[in-house]
Amino acid sequence: MLTLKNLIDNEELAKKLINLWEFERIDSVDFFRSSATSIYQVNTDGQSFYLRLIPEDETKELKVNDEMNLITYLIDQGFNAAEPVLSKNGLYIEKSEGYYISLFKKVNGSRLDRIELTPDLVILMAQQLSRLHELTFNQDNLVNNNIISLLESFNFDYEPFNQERDRLLKKLKKLKLPFGVIHYDYEPDNLFFDEEGNQLNLIDFESVMKSFFMHDIFNMFEEWLRVYELTKEQFNIYKSIFLEVYYHDCPKFKYKSKYEDLFRSFNKLHIYQRMTHCLSDIPEEKEEWMLELIEDFKNAIESMKN
Repeated sequence: MLTLKNLIDNEELAKKLINLWEFERIDSVDFFRSSATSIYQVNTDGQSFYLRLIPEDETKELKVNDEMNLITYLIDQGFNAAEPVLSKNGLYIEKSEGYYISLFKKVNGSRLDRIELTPDLVILMAQQLSRLHELTFNQDNLVNNNIISLLESFNFDYEPFNQERDRLLKKLKKLKLPFGVIHYDYEPDNLFFDEEGNQLNLIDFESVMKSFFMHDIFNMFEEWLRVYELTKEQFNIYKSIFLEVYYHDCPKFKYKSKYEDLFRSFNKLHIYQRMTHCLSDIPEEKEEWMLELIEDFKNAIESMKN
């Protein structure tokens, strides 16, 4: 999550930076959203792309390179993911104006958080996530960032959270579960269902890390409950369908409910860390939406302490 000073849109800069890519004509460059990164939709000759800007002071170059290495590796393996576009210089990541800049083709399909969750979609999700985990299992050179080092980097202004961090570190270091690269944000708004091809396309690899594969699945289940109006019975049926298909493809990767609280606790600390980071650099001049966001984050931070 970007600091507040970097959450503002800058379409003029985006229009300048898109020239790092080769297009005969640019029809429009429009601000799309800003959260972990700033995204601009680019329309040209009937095609759509997404230009992504990450401030250099918000992330490490190694992390940006890790993400791109993973995406290109997965696409080479036939995995359906947002495809990056080479710049005029033959680069997937450009550096200019204090930003890391990348361009991605728009994926086909409807976003899953805008359509009803069905057993067929659950099956596709299980097949895709199991393939992601199979492809990254024992691939130590794909991604450097991992759950342990990330947790060790957390330093909170609220001492009980530092104590919880230390408790988690001890438990996670002893945890015996399959470990590899996870998407971490495998959730409905990052998945697009291409009905014609009967496939899912995955986007937003900004939070990838090495962690336990169960972590990815747990986060997905949590998002189902948040996004869809599922009864307890529906959720349990869909969960059972997912795990049956996942185990068929990855019989050695097991989901153990007794460890759910570990990942729930990590996610809480991670969200707290991201929100406090966002508020760590507030510009003097603030728009109305920014004032509302500050208030929302402050309330959320306080509620997490209770």
